[in-house]
Amino acid sequence: MLTQEIGYLRLRVRNLGPGVAYDCVSKVRFVKWPNCPVNCHAPSDEYVDWQDVLWAGWVKGVTIRPNDVRYVNIIMMPLQSGKACFSVTQWHCANQCGPIIAWIAKRDVFMLGCTARLQDGLVPGEYRIDAQVTCRNGQTRESMKLIISQDWNVTDITAA
Repeated sequence: MLTQEIGYLRLRVRNLGPGVAYDCVSKVRFVKWPNCPVNCHAPSDEYVDWQDVLWAGWVKGVTIRPNDVRYVNIIMMPLQSGKACFSVTQWHCANQCGPIIAWIAKRDVFMLGCTARLQDGLVPGEYRIDAQVTCRNGQTRESMKLIISQDWNVTDITAA
């Protein structure tokens, strides 16, 4: 039986308000990429606009009760033994930017597989992203620094 370990970078979302947050969706957009040629952005330039990402459990929207916590999948990284990342070297910009080693946690990546969605891939380096959770009755946004590394133990996401 073939198995694949996958590492996830997740954001913890907690409802600090007095009421229930209904129909919450999560989105990300990229503000800064590693130094790669313009036509080689990984992820693609479509990420200057907000893109949906999935909540843990692969769901698109959730309800969050007061003081309840939910997790948003932001990045997924297939891992080989020893926590080394799986890389896609046949990407047309691999010589200029490095291999794609992680992916944005979008529904299409889960449904079609990582190698079918190179436009959602990430190369090693430092990114700046905005994450947003929008509910029927409220919204929050946070800017973060995202570090993607060949070593899963170095890969991280922190407040910017």
